[in-house]
Amino acid sequence: MPTPPRPRVVGASRRPLRRLPQLLALAAVALPLVAAVAAPAGAPTERARAVAPSVPAHVTVVDGLGVRLGVTDAPDVGGALAELDVATGPLDRVVPAPDTPLDGPTTVVIERVVVVAERRRVELAAPTVRIEDPDLLQGYVEVDEEGRAGLRIDTTLVLHVDGSVASRLHLRSTPVSEPEPRIERVGTGTRPDDTVWDVLARCEASGRWDAEGVVDGRVVHRGGLQFTDTTWDAFRPAEFPELASDATREQQIHVAERVLARQGWGAWPTCSARLGLR
Repeated sequence: MPTPPRPRVVGASRRPLRRLPQLLALAAVALPLVAAVAAPAGAPTERARAVAPSVPAHVTVVDGLGVRLGVTDAPDVGGALAELDVATGPLDRVVPAPDTPLDGPTTVVIERVVVVAERRRVELAAPTVRIEDPDLLQGYVEVDEEGRAGLRIDTTLVLHVDGSVASRLHLRSTPVSEPEPRIERVGTGTRPDDTVWDVLARCEASGRWDAEGVVDGRVVHRGGLQFTDTTWDAFRPAEFPELASDATREQQIHVAERVLARQGWGAWPTCSARLGLR
């Protein structure tokens, strides 16, 4: 059977296939140029958008040091602060945060935060040890050892925000010296004719009914029961002496009973507590 003839393609040629690589290279260069020409007027190309300058932003910085205004083309808050020469510390609070992008007028608030270690000396009161002594009359107290206060150092962390104290945190207490006790001998002995007023007078004025209590060079208490002049004037009968220290024991007791009826044993706070009267 005879072989049929091959069909002929009119106008086709094998020679152009050898030029295909050159044509592809030409197309790679020509297509971007064609796209740029065909783009609408005013439309930026990718390269144009990449190099387009950013729009400057107005920035207001408010902090504990004052207010600062500026215009910056920095991309974010941190860059704007650096450009405006505004330094911040490691604890300062910046709102909005430094990595916040700038996309328009922005107000940046800075709180200046400082932590300070504060050390305070604290005196430790000496305890009192009382020893009952039957050879000493009730109301009398004799000191055998004065005692000595102790000392400790308290360390506190103080948080300052914009110059004001915001909080305190106790860190530690460091003992320096322990207090030494005050040792007192308290009399428990009595006399057959003792009254509570005699015992109280021994505590208040060592049993002296003409005593005068002097503070800073001025007499502030008088008599065995240490009346103030105001109290004595308020409770004494008109015929009694004007000063308690000039009155007799019996007259002072008479006035003291009037004071007791009105004010209670609290009128003699220290000695009435020491003697167990309240």
